Amino acid sequence: MKLHSGAEQATIAIGFLQDTVTLDIHDNGWGFDPEQIMLPSESGGYGLPGIDRYLCPS
Repeated sequence: MKLHSGAEQATIAIGFLQDTVTLDIHDNGWGFDPEQIMLPSESGGYGLPGIDRYLCPS
């Protein structure tokens, strides 16, 4: 997170419900516009959109 958002602090919480696992991440970084990250990065990665497609395939 520090590399991409400049965050100095982060909190990660994992929650377990009967049929669901949640992952909440909060940090003090500068954020991003999700509309601007749909193309691969210069290194060829897809970052958060790739994770979303992996976890929630259509």
